[in-house]
Amino acid sequence: MTIDCQAGCVYSEGMSKKAIPWQSRIIPEPNSGCWLWEGAVNDGYPEALVGGRRIKVHRAAWEQAYGPIPEDLRVTQSCGVALCCNPAHLVLVPPGLSPTSWQDRLVKQADGCWIFTGSLDSDRYGQIRRSGISVRVHRLAWEEANGPIPEGMSVCHTCDVPACCNPAHLFLGSQQDNVTDMVNKGRFKGRASLNALKTHCPNGHEYTPENTLTYRGMRTCRQCNKERSLARYYAHKVKP
Repeated sequence: MTIDCQAGCVYSEGMSKKAIPWQSRIIPEPNSGCWLWEGAVNDGYPEALVGGRRIKVHRAAWEQAYGPIPEDLRVTQSCGVALCCNPAHLVLVPPGLSPTSWQDRLVKQADGCWIFTGSLDSDRYGQIRRSGISVRVHRLAWEEANGPIPEGMSVCHTCDVPACCNPAHLFLGSQQDNVTDMVNKGRFKGRASLNALKTHCPNGHEYTPENTLTYRGMRTCRQCNKERSLARYYAHKVKP
């Protein structure tokens, strides 16, 4: 974060100060991190006159920070403050969906599980769309309660209910931890589960995060894929 505006805001690298003539009307809120618009408001959202046309300030802030907004998505505030124009608080969502709406789709059960009643993926995990991609809801629940998920770590369930999003039922673990937990709890499902316990591929390459491809729950060794591709290339190469 490198560019300061007159109101004390800090903009991300690549954001043009010149391209944001309304920046002096933003008041940073130190506790929440929101950048609050003090100018005109239309339909509850900040509005400004730029280049002879009226624009939504939060949309302009998104475009200046990240680029064009896809036609099928809209910009909204993850902080829930309609006057906030901080790009770090802005997300892209489909029309009619707010970034926190997953919390309204939870059913809290007597056993302590918070069951997500919205869309589920093929593994029965809750999912929503954020910034144009599908995100598993239990991972959002963990991040909002505990902070970012470290690279290569999984969010596992102590309750063994994929649709549960109660942070108290979630813990961080490696893929190995997740599979071991499954076996210890009697959820072993034959050969697929046995293969998931392996730490190396059949050719001896370690299943590290950098060397592992995962598709539909199955792991593939990147090094083996590379070696097979090279072998096919040289096998079909026309010799002079």
